[in-house]
Amino acid sequence: MMLGEVILTLLVCIAILVIAVAVFGAWAIMMLAKMVLGLMGIKRKSSRKPTDGMRVCSRRGCGHANPAQARFCARCGMALEVAQQVKMKRVAMF
Repeated sequence: MMLGEVILTLLVCIAILVIAVAVFGAWAIMMLAKMVLGLMGIKRKSSRKPTDGMRVCSRRGCGHANPAQARFCARCGMALEVAQQVKMKRVAMF
């Protein structure tokens, strides 16, 4: 009975390690491919189409459409340009 528990524990630990290595390996391959494509100048196009009220990232090669309230680009993390505030003078209309 004791030997069975030890073997089961070892199998569970090995299974956890194999899963962790597989997930980390897939992540590392994806990041490496993304870095290589970035160095080659190949950028992924944004899947979002800019609509009224959306802010488009001005970084060369990004151009991601972000919500109007966003302060940073959701794809590259660059700070978005602050919209200029225009002072308006109120005038009474009769």
